[in-house]
Amino acid sequence: MTKFDNFISLFQKKTTESSIRYDYDLEHAVFQGKVCAFTGHRPEKMPFDGEKDPSCLKLMGEIHRQIALAVSRGYRNFISGMALGVDQWAAVAVLDLKRSYPDIALYAALPSLSQPARWMNWQKERYHDLLSQCSHVYVASEKYTRSSPNIRNSFMVKHADLLIAVYDGDASGGTQNTIEMALRKGIETIVLHPGKKEKG
Repeated sequence: MTKFDNFISLFQKKTTESSIRYDYDLEHAVFQGKVCAFTGHRPEKMPFDGEKDPSCLKLMGEIHRQIALAVSRGYRNFISGMALGVDQWAAVAVLDLKRSYPDIALYAALPSLSQPARWMNWQKERYHDLLSQCSHVYVASEKYTRSSPNIRNSFMVKHADLLIAVYDGDASGGTQNTIEMALRKGIETIVLHPGKKEKG
């Protein structure tokens, strides 16, 4: 499965960070219609050797399939935390589907403006390209604090009617906490397992 290769064209806008508008007013955020949010592990917690790994491509395809199913169920608003890995793969899938369903919207919910500070240049470019294609970019705090990720995750759960998660069942951290928050709230939660590395 190589569907992710076809998404790369969505990253060619060469957006500058200064062209992106950030909104810190999470309290007054309003979404019209049903909302789906995403959570999942970062690449370093995945059993893959990069995005071209067959198992990774398989997971990307399943994420895309689950989002397409959500669209068919009437979901039109999708929130991504825009972290490396699952968050961005889901965002790309939403943008791909938007070409067929122009009424769907991608929203970003960032923990802070410094989220990509330690990333490589190509990762920063992809990040800002994705943000530029969002209907709205919400930010938990201008400067990063220990509570910033939890504020962002709580914001997504507050507004979500559906959570699509990629979770291996073992790792603790933001993904596990977000799933637990969603379940406590009674939000429908779809959990995908990242699988194992395929032997070549």
